[in-house]
Order: sequence, then structure tokens, then C-alpha cells
Amino acid sequence: MFDNIGNKIKILAKVLCWIGIVLCVIVAMVMFVLSSQTDSLQMDSVKSKFLWCGFAFLILGPLFSWIGSFVLYGFGELINNSAIIAQQSNRSNQIYNKKMEEQHKKEKEQRKENIRGQILDDNVSEDCYIDIQCPHCDADLSYTRYELLQNEFIVCPNCDEQFSTSFFKE
Repeated sequence: MFDNIGNKIKILAKVLCWIGIVLCVIVAMVMFVLSSQTDSLQMDSVKSKFLWCGFAFLILGPLFSWIGSFVLYGFGELINNSAIIAQQSNRSNQIYNKKMEEQHKKEKEQRKENIRGQILDDNVSEDCYIDIQCPHCDADLSYTRYELLQNEFIVCPNCDEQFSTSFFKE
């Protein structure tokens, strides 16, 4: 019922415009008929008023009905365009998020490789601190090379979760 509301509003604008045009033409015809039915001389001023009103309804009525429909039609067009923009924005956000997720995974793997290289490098002293990230909360942690080599598991001080150091060593 409320799907594709922008097109429904535009159709409503067209229907109301045509109803207004038809009603104005009918009212103009009624005015012309009433002006032709007045016979007496005293009614000449009334006759001319009916004629002028008939011409006004015939010319200005459809024009105002048409112009009046612009606002409603424009509102429907605005809703359609905003729905298109929202879809395109959503699609762009999905693409961006996917790229960012892939980049984040690559950076995480690169970080692991760097840490693995530092831990397994015999030229790095055992009291040298190595920065790692908790796999649960992504907190930055620093441990000595000796601690990372000797301990099978480490407990993150931020989230109190235990994680294995084996993925740094393999």
C-alpha cells in the first residue's frame, strides 16, 4: 500500500489536475448556459457577469489546476529521487565497508607477520618489548620477547580474555 509512494503521489497529482480541469470546464459551461437563459433587459448585467465568469473558469481554472499540481508532482519526484539516492548511498557504503574490512584483514595479517618476525628473530634481545593486539578487544599490548616465547597463553588486562600466543610463533 505504501510501496513506491513517490510514483503514487505523482499519479495523484495528475488525477487531481485533470479533475480540476474537467470541473472548471463544466462550471464554465454552466455559466454559459445561465447567461443564455436570461432574456430581460434588466438581466443584461447579470448575463455579462455570467459570461465573464464562464470565460474566467474556462481559461484560468484549468491553468490554475495545472499550476497547482506542480507542487504535489514535485513532492512525488523529490521522494523518488531521495529513494534513488538512498539506494545508491547504501550500495556505496556496502562497497566501502567491504573494502575497509578487506584492508583491515590485510593489515592484521601484516601485523601478525611483523610480530612473528620479531619473536622468531634471534637478533632481537629477549628483553625487547613487542607490541601486539588482543584478538578479542583489539587492545594494544606490550610484552617482552621472552614473555611471548615462554608463555603459551596471555590474559588481556583490558578484557580479561585469555588468548594463545601460538599464532604469533607459527
